[in-house]
Amino acid sequence: MLGADLASLTLGELLGATLSSVCLGERQAYLEQSPSEVPNGFYQRKVNVGSLAVPLRVPRTRNADFRPQVLPKRYERLEHWKEVLRNLLDRGLRRVLLFVQDAFTGLARVTESLFPQSHTQLCVVHILRNARQHLSKQDLQVFLAEWKGIRDAWDPEIGAQRFEQLCQRFEPDYPTWIRYLRRNRTRYLAFLEYPSAVRPLLRTTNTVEAVNGQLEILRRNSGGYFQSQRSLRCKLALSVRRLQQERWKSPLRKVCGEVQRD
Repeated sequence: MLGADLASLTLGELLGATLSSVCLGERQAYLEQSPSEVPNGFYQRKVNVGSLAVPLRVPRTRNADFRPQVLPKRYERLEHWKEVLRNLLDRGLRRVLLFVQDAFTGLARVTESLFPQSHTQLCVVHILRNARQHLSKQDLQVFLAEWKGIRDAWDPEIGAQRFEQLCQRFEPDYPTWIRYLRRNRTRYLAFLEYPSAVRPLLRTTNTVEAVNGQLEILRRNSGGYFQSQRSLRCKLALSVRRLQQERWKSPLRKVCGEVQRD
């Protein structure tokens, strides 16, 4: 029966099963060396092996520090973002106040190297999501209350002080995660440099993700795929035009008020 099952697999599926098994073994070895760590399920990924796109189930850990050594690092995607940012420079963009990004490994460093005068804000939704994964229920309630004090700080220095107090409080029980937070403190608190009225718009990637969600609905309504590149471009253009004519037609009052005040 096992031989029949193996015979039914494609070469890509067989490679994927093998690599996924190796990754699982790597995670087990990592957990044995990191007693405070726990497994946190899997995520789907594809890697190219020659001309084959190999599907994988990659194991992960709760603090997200584990990376299977058998897999190539995601340089291709990072190189794509480098190209996007350099293209903006080539087109004449020079002054950007704030970049709001997800915590994609290496992206913040690239952005800061190309736009050294700009602020980089990492989406704070990920802090809250990771807190729910890392902390006990009791600690989570404390963390959320203290984060609210940081979020509502009237002054960036006050916010930074409260952030450090939070780190000191949780460091004994969650040292790995707290090291990560400290390393990215200025990136998570960049929104505090801006007027309080617009901070909720600047500390997350929710606006962009809402647009991406609409585009995903468009893909599903098209049968799960676009019939051609031309069809894709036309439908995306119509969706963006609809946003420009409706939701994006008038700027938010809070933003207008802060701009006029300055």
